[in-house]
Amino acid sequence: MRLEPVTLEGRHVRLEPLSIAHVPALLAVGAGSRETFGLTTVPDDEAAMRGYVEAALAEHAAGRALPFATVARAAGRVVGSMRFGNVEFWAWPPGNAH
Repeated sequence: MRLEPVTLEGRHVRLEPLSIAHVPALLAVGAGSRETFGLTTVPDDEAAMRGYVEAALAEHAAGRALPFATVARAAGRVVGSMRFGNVEFWAWPPGNAH
């Protein structure tokens, strides 16, 4: 099941559907301080970043992830990316009140 892209917006950030167009902005983020990237890999050249985004988009096309570019609303710029992965829909058992 492929999930349709959606934009999620809060007071501080907007999560917008990730696209190849985000590659230059994500490269700029990755060129900054890497001290906050301790729990993730961050591609450091255009080919690797493009591959990272293409892999995220392939996971979306296969129905396994919802990838986003993270935009700081106050600055109006991309500050990273994230994805919700392995989205599964389970039906409630028959007779369950939920």
